[in-house]
Amino acid sequence: MIFKKSAKDEIRKWFDIEAEDLFKVSQNTKDEIAKWVWFSGLLIDRAQVFNSVADLYLAMMIANQFNLERKKEQIEELIQKFNNK
Repeated sequence: MIFKKSAKDEIRKWFDIEAEDLFKVSQNTKDEIAKWVWFSGLLIDRAQVFNSVADLYLAMMIANQFNLERKKEQIEELIQKFNNK
């Protein structure tokens, strides 16, 4: 949906559902890293859809906190793209 250029309202609804799913799963999941990987991925997707570097910086905070090296690399690349616009 995100990469097919769907309507922003539809994508926003998807993000709401995804955030609710994450919240529900997080209540019963002991794997802290998995929760934060999912959350940072959600922020990365939001940054790309809504063209906002703010979500990337929030995702980078999470990636740094939990030493998510692959996420850090992905986020750094996207921040560079935003800064080069």
